Amino acid sequence: MDNIEDSIPLGMQQLIDAESDGKIWLNSIPVVNELLDGLQRVAWHARIQQAKHDITAHQSAYLVNAKISELVQIFEGRNPAYAVLPWNSDPHQMKAYIMKQDDYWGDDADITYDDALPRLLDCCAVAATCGVESLLPDCPEIFRSSKEQVLADLSEQRYLAGAFLMGVPVEIFIQMAG
Repeated sequence: MDNIEDSIPLGMQQLIDAESDGKIWLNSIPVVNELLDGLQRVAWHARIQQAKHDITAHQSAYLVNAKISELVQIFEGRNPAYAVLPWNSDPHQMKAYIMKQDDYWGDDADITYDDALPRLLDCCAVAATCGVESLLPDCPEIFRSSKEQVLADLSEQRYLAGAFLMGVPVEIFIQMAG
């Protein structure tokens, strides 16, 4: 063995390089889970502010869409604070994988490379928005949910989105995130 770096697998070397450069390693389930949790928190708080008439529906949507745009830049490898793999920056990898999740999108979904990532993130955020709505006093009975059910729905959508973003089975994402 000529040098120790030759014996380090590529992914581990990229992690070491990322940490030494002070970058956040995006190929980490806890990091991805935290980013998606942040998105859901923005959506949750925006919808609560809207319900309290502190902001308009347009302002609420703006806050959520701004967070989605921020995350799109991160997951596409366009944020210099994050170290990514080719999986993130090559649309024929991550985005193609997201597009092929027919069980998630349904057979008639018209998903493109350009909208695969924002739509996935939007679905993750919508779980929070709908969760708040289902807890509001004026919510029709048929759409009401318990707090426990809302939290379970939030987790489910976050775990699905996270697994798709990383290309791992949902069960693995759940084990590593929680």
